[in-house]
Amino acid sequence: MAEMSGGNPDFREDPIFEPMDLVISTLIHHLHETSRPAPNTTREFVVDAFLIRAFNIFKSCHLLLRTYHWEDAAILMRSLFELLLNLEEINRIPGESEQRAKKFLRFNELQRWLQDKAQIEYEIKRGVRRKEVLEQVKAIDEVVLSVFDEFRNGKRKSGWASSWANKSVYEMASRDNDSVRVMQYQVLYSMCSDIAHSGPFGAMTGVHYQPKPIEDWEENETKRTLLVGSLATIWLLEVTMLAIDRLPGWDVSVNIDISRHIKRLNGWQHDK
Repeated sequence: MAEMSGGNPDFREDPIFEPMDLVISTLIHHLHETSRPAPNTTREFVVDAFLIRAFNIFKSCHLLLRTYHWEDAAILMRSLFELLLNLEEINRIPGESEQRAKKFLRFNELQRWLQDKAQIEYEIKRGVRRKEVLEQVKAIDEVVLSVFDEFRNGKRKSGWASSWANKSVYEMASRDNDSVRVMQYQVLYSMCSDIAHSGPFGAMTGVHYQPKPIEDWEENETKRTLLVGSLATIWLLEVTMLAIDRLPGWDVSVNIDISRHIKRLNGWQHDK
């Protein structure tokens, strides 16, 4: 007999929420209650976007964890991890972050067109648009092929690179022989990929089976909540460090204290 989780309307009160709440209140102050200088460079503009996006993802993770949905928070945690890797990639080579930020934005424009194109083609198939529009799409495609030639990749079915840096998530995670990033990647994708793609593990995360004691199931839920909340917090703090120049007055000791507290909660011996 299977029983379902997720029906309790009360908020969780696990220890991980103390540091998560502190991070949220601190970032609200710096991003929304403190005057911040306008960006003067492409890198600063992109970093500001990363900060806002990372904070929004984190707040969503926090809300889902509070309401007993660690599996959905884990999908967003994966997005936060990849956002961090992209920001690290922009900053990776000293003196080149401005050019890399510009390349990042160029790829953004390419992605926007490819998404618009897919939407137009869908609407034509659905009869919302006339087929004659395809001629305009082809004309724009010719321009796009020329303007974004740096991102072309004939080995892929789409004809385009999969990322602005032409690297996979694993390749970005394993840069500079960073063993911690690789371990984080392995833990994250062994769990989150199955959930995101709704395989058996993803579909069954909200179900536990009797006669297995419900205490065992609740202990597992607590462990998963701690892991997802801890990694999401650590990665958001790393984003703030990479964007420290866009957070005037940010107290780095907050990062250190919260990181140490999270390590104690998890019993971690070695981690970032």
